[in-house]
Amino acid sequence: YNFQLSKNNDFSLIILDTIVESNTILLSNLGQDIKYYWRVKSKINEISSEWSNVRSFIIIDDNNILPTPILV
Repeated sequence: YNFQLSKNNDFSLIILDTIVESNTILLSNLGQDIKYYWRVKSKINEISSEWSNVRSFIIIDDNNILPTPILV
C-alpha cells in the first residue's frame, strides 16, 4: 500500500508518503491536538488503485481528559 499523511485535507503538504506491506502502520512524533488526514491506495508492480476516501484523526493529550467520576 501507498500511505500518505498530511495536515491538510487536500494533501497540499504531505508529512509522510511511504509504502507499507501490511494493513497497519506505526506513526510517531505527531503533535497533540492537531487534526491529521490520511489516505491509502493499493499498488501492485506498476498498477495502482485510486486513492481511498480521506480519513482523519486527532491525538488527544490524556492528561487533559477529566477522570470518570466515582460515586461513593
